[in-house]
Amino acid sequence: MTNPRLTIEPMIPTAWRAFLEECGALEALAEPLKNLHIALERKEIVYPQTSHLFRALEVLPPDKVRVVLMGQDPYPGAGLATGLSFAVPHHAPSPPSLINIAKALQWDQQACINEGQAELMEEPIRWLEQRDPLGRIPDLENWAEQGVLLLNETLTVGAGSPGSHRGWGWGRWTTKVMDGLAKSGKPMVWLLWGKEAQKHRNPAVHCLESVHPSPLSAYRGFVQCRHFSQTNQLLRAYL
Repeated sequence: MTNPRLTIEPMIPTAWRAFLEECGALEALAEPLKNLHIALERKEIVYPQTSHLFRALEVLPPDKVRVVLMGQDPYPGAGLATGLSFAVPHHAPSPPSLINIAKALQWDQQACINEGQAELMEEPIRWLEQRDPLGRIPDLENWAEQGVLLLNETLTVGAGSPGSHRGWGWGRWTTKVMDGLAKSGKPMVWLLWGKEAQKHRNPAVHCLESVHPSPLSAYRGFVQCRHFSQTNQLLRAYL
């Protein structure tokens, strides 16, 4: 009997097909998708669900990308991975990395207020719109709708096993996508947090680098990085 979980094939959004083909990323999907198929046939639990695999591309066509926020791989806990880097569903509690991102937003906002430049957190990207009264920033889709590509370096993960799919071939696919974006000549800013993301640094675009927001590294200056206001400053220079 066919595994019903395999009947939902991950679909490449139409708006991205020509771009992915031109940069060689469509061909690079063969290996990771083969590994995904094998894992599901073995009844392994993989996050996110296959229908959300290319969610980052679904909500933002390539010609609208202004910022790339590169994550490592999806959250390995049940009900957390959405297909958008660092994001969780509205009903889910914020993981530690997302809590630290919220702290970085608050730090940047206060610094901008102190400098008389509060608008740097609001234009061109409205970074603060995601926060609820408790300071959480859940699904991040509003960022994506404004031109922030929330892309993980590795698109899948095994349940309870962070980094377990890094050998699946996703890195080659992500490299093709990032190289294609850099070669497009469109002004953009890349936020590269942590060593996995920083493998994709490219001199053709503005890359802002920091340690990863995970508690294992965030104490080394992530909260104070001010990447949100810096991104808006750079984008303003392009307008």
